[in-house]
Parts: sequence; C-alpha cells; structure tokens
Amino acid sequence: MKRIIFLLVLALIILPVHAQGVREVYQDAPVTVIDSLDREVTMPALPQRIVLAGRANLFLANVLYLFPEASQRIVALAQTDQGMGSFIPYIDPAYAEKVHLANQASVEEIASLAPELVIIKDSQYRQLGSQLEQLGIPVIALRLESYEDYLYDIGIIGTVLGNAERASYLQKYISDIVSSVQETATRADRTPRTAILYYTVRDGAAAFNIPPAGWIQTYMVTTVGAEAVWASSNFTTGWQTVNFEQIASWDPDYIFLVTYTFPSREVLPVIEDSAAWRQMRAYRNGTIRAFPGDFNSWAQPDMRWLLGLQWLAHELHPDLHDGRSIEQAVYAFFMDLYGVSEQTVTSQILPRIREELPEN
Repeated sequence: MKRIIFLLVLALIILPVHAQGVREVYQDAPVTVIDSLDREVTMPALPQRIVLAGRANLFLANVLYLFPEASQRIVALAQTDQGMGSFIPYIDPAYAEKVHLANQASVEEIASLAPELVIIKDSQYRQLGSQLEQLGIPVIALRLESYEDYLYDIGIIGTVLGNAERASYLQKYISDIVSSVQETATRADRTPRTAILYYTVRDGAAAFNIPPAGWIQTYMVTTVGAEAVWASSNFTTGWQTVNFEQIASWDPDYIFLVTYTFPSREVLPVIEDSAAWRQMRAYRNGTIRAFPGDFNSWAQPDMRWLLGLQWLAHELHPDLHDGRSIEQAVYAFFMDLYGVSEQTVTSQILPRIREELPEN
C-alpha cells in the first residue's frame, strides 16, 4: 500500500519527482525501506556486505553500480552476461575478487557468504527471499520493470547505500530524459505504427515474439509518440509468440528487431532472404531496424532503456532529433552514470553499436 501511495504521488508531482522516496540515514542507525513488494525491511545499520542473487541479476547489478559505493559493498553477484559479455568488469575494479554465483545458487550457498543484505528481483522472492528471511537475513525485492519502478527502486538503493544525494540525481536524470522525449513527441505530425519483435530460436525453430502491453518495450514506443500495434494482443505476463500472418495483418510502418544473446543486426538477413517479408510495408520502405545493444540490449528493463528510448525517438521522428545527439547521449550515459572513461566508451561501447547509430 505504501508503494501504491508513492506511485500516486509520483503521478501528481512533476517537478520534484526525483526527490521522492529517498532518505538520509546515519552509518550506525537502523535502516528501514518499503521494497517493491510493499514489504517493510529493516536493517540494524547500513549494510556493508550485499549479495545480488537469483535470476535477472543483470538488472540489479546495472542499477546498483550507478552508485559509487556498490564496488565496496557488493561481495557477490549472480550472472550478468546475457551472451555478449559482461559490462561489470569495466565499472568495478574489484570484480574479479567477488564471489560469482550461479543464477540458481541455493539459499544455503547465499547464506554462507554472511550477507548483511540480499537484493533480488521481485519475481525471485517466493523462491529465495522468504527462505533467506527465515534464516534472519534481510532481503529487499526490486521490480525494475517500468519508468515508475526505476524512480522508486533507485530511492530504495539510495537509502540502503546511504547516498540519498546520488539517488536524487539519478531520479532527476531519468525523469528529465523522459520528459524531454515526451515533449518532443507532442510536436510530431504523425503517429507511426510500430512493432517490436523479439527473435528467438528454440529447438531449431525460429519465432518472433511480442512483449506484454505493460512492459517497458511498449512504454518506450508509446512515449516517443508512436502506436504499438501489438499492445491489444498481449495482456499476459511474458513474451508471446506470433506468426507471420499476424505480423502481416498489422503491416506496421516500422519494425524493430530485438535479441538479447547476440547482436540484433544478425537477424536482418533472415528477413532479407524471405520473399514473404518483402511484401511488408516496413521492408519496402526500408524501415526494418535492429535495436542497438552494447554488452546488453537497449530494449529491456535495464538502465539502458533510457538510451533505447532516445534512439527510438530519433528513428521514428528523425526530423525532430539531431542524429549526433545519440552518440553524445551514449558518452553522457556511461561517463556520467557509471564513471567510465571517454576512451573506454570509444573503444569498448561505440564499436558494438556503430552500425545502429544514426549517420551524422
């Protein structure tokens, strides 16, 4: 209920939204937060030994490392490589010294690390969280699935790391980008019909999948002033496979291809070699695009969704956006948020996304 009240306030308060949910705490004083499952969690002091456990650990790590304290406080984390390499070694000089857990690490294995706090995704609470709490270990569940979730959950992290100032800065950073994209979208003279398709291969069979109406991918499309053609077709809680006939019936103006374990551009030849796809409006107009991804895709509820939002806005409304601003946004994102050097962005990040960036 307290989380719901916060989100209602969030919807009403525009300018000071970044200050919500963040509290200053003292080093040795008890710390209490309301997590994403509306659970009140209290720790005797700021936790010095934090473990990131369970599935979807990538999202947890990439948001915790927005705070400079993360490198010293995180003692163990689960898998952060989706298939294109791990970004964490570039932002944590102590990465090699940490315990690297399997996503399926047991409660006993996690407890043996003597954590003062375990952070998990909310979807992992029933499997891991409740059992860890029975052992007396504080557990915080984060949702990290939507714009509002990111604002709220960053406030939680700022509190448990004792860095309310950084949390407020990050919340403002996020809300400023979203507000800017929304404002620009109001000046668009068209609403492109758009599809995001996640390409998978299972047991040798290829498939295209659409995200649920409530997921970040749908939010990104509607926020930039486009129509998500699939939104009324998937009210489930996960990706839904669609056949070519369904995609053809939508016949969107733009199609954006998404993958997570390899670069999305590698799917383009599958489309180009298909006579059926050549009949699609987006194929004829040259508006089938591969969604960018460096170490991680920009089309998922990772902090990189902010880059994906700005890139998508340019792709759909190039007349309203300067193409050079995307590369500038990449430098700002990694240097300002993660403390990555300009040289590292140039040598390690940009080469992975160069083909998807707008021509200057």
